[in-house]
Amino acid sequence: MSNLNIAIVGTDTAAGKLLLEKLEESSMEIEVLYPLEKLPEDYSSIRFRKKTCLIEKLDDFDFTSVSLVFFTGSRKNISEHITRALESGCYVIDDTGAEVPDYDVLTVIPEINGDEIAGCRTRLFRSPHAVTIQTALAMNEIISQFGLESLDITSFEAVSGEGQPAVTELANQAISLFNTKPVVNRHFPVQIAFNTIPSMVDFESGESYSDHEKQILGEIENFLPQISGRVCVNSFFVPVFYGHSTLFSFSTSMPVSVEEIRQVLADSSMISYVDREVVTPVTHGVSRDLPVVTRLRRSTAGENQFNLFSVIDNSLKGEVLNCIQIAEKIIEYIG
Repeated sequence: MSNLNIAIVGTDTAAGKLLLEKLEESSMEIEVLYPLEKLPEDYSSIRFRKKTCLIEKLDDFDFTSVSLVFFTGSRKNISEHITRALESGCYVIDDTGAEVPDYDVLTVIPEINGDEIAGCRTRLFRSPHAVTIQTALAMNEIISQFGLESLDITSFEAVSGEGQPAVTELANQAISLFNTKPVVNRHFPVQIAFNTIPSMVDFESGESYSDHEKQILGEIENFLPQISGRVCVNSFFVPVFYGHSTLFSFSTSMPVSVEEIRQVLADSSMISYVDREVVTPVTHGVSRDLPVVTRLRRSTAGENQFNLFSVIDNSLKGEVLNCIQIAEKIIEYIG
């Protein structure tokens, strides 16, 4: 797969634009890049590695022209195009989470299960939710060294995880409130500016957990099967533009000191562990390749119980870099 021909669906989205930027910086040998959008403007184009690339209409694109396709942005009405790409023999890296009937999908965090790509029969690969990536990278070494009896996850998610319309809504609402004008809710069910919104459930269904929380739970149990059935996820949307923050409360399977856990985290290449810094999504959740982990403490609730706090750039490592790393694994193992 050297001198790749690739396509990117959703180059008009925030994720698609960031993916283009990071691919340009990468060492991937790309011969031709096709930017695809659902409704591109006439004769619109982008620059990629000193070349001009005409943006083409997704509906009309012939996927036999490429071997690898990234799908970014909204999952709405995208599954048929993923199916077309697969039927054309492409490897697909999906960041939309769209349901694709009749095709097996391998969800990948390269640091955790990247080796599963070798010999994998499917050509459809998915990047999981940023909170899943954050959790798996932070907890993997702890589980390996000390085991886990339980894991409670509370995520405080930036609005950018919901796409550009949610970012715009937060900005517009903040401006309206500062000018004592009424706010308009379009993406979120209630005001997000200066507020916290729990991940919503369908009240009529009787469900206790939202689809969003169940997605993250299922993904985490897939990557950390050792603690399947002993994980709880609670998700909240907060008025922050970028950077997901997550609190982990966990109990180890064996007696262990704070210092022993701290050393494991400090030695890990999967995360950046820091002490004596005030870690926030503003200061540590933007333009960072690794999740930042801090505030390791023994819980007052029990002898083998601990708390840990983490921040991840949900757009970068939580999305775009993970997709690029999946592509690099596909090239390594299959190309």
